[in-house]
Amino acid sequence: MWAAAVWHNVIGFVVLVIGRNWIYTSAGQPAPAPILSLHYDTWIGLVGVFGVLYYKVYRNMYNSRDLVIVGILGKLTSATPQLVYLILYTDQYPRMLIGPIITDYIFAFLYWRFLKFLDQRSTGRTMQA
Repeated sequence: MWAAAVWHNVIGFVVLVIGRNWIYTSAGQPAPAPILSLHYDTWIGLVGVFGVLYYKVYRNMYNSRDLVIVGILGKLTSATPQLVYLILYTDQYPRMLIGPIITDYIFAFLYWRFLKFLDQRSTGRTMQA
């Protein structure tokens, strides 16, 4: 799961860099103005940073509880505003950004399950379905 999360962010980073203006123009919107490009570039940077975070968890899964919590928060704070904008501005929302909303919520759920596993492991209990 953590290796998949790393690749999810690497692919997302590359798509966001290469498709920066196309993401908006494909939805019938103009390319972002310079100030919006600043926010877009910040978002791209955070996708990269979280990719590094997931790699750190992957390298040391059983001693990364705090990083897992940050991963959950990162996925929720990325997906939730996107979902709100999708609902409020459906006709203007770039369709290619719907997939990341879904995958971010899926990853947040999986990270939460992993956190529960870590908690049960630390108390010596086995994980029950």
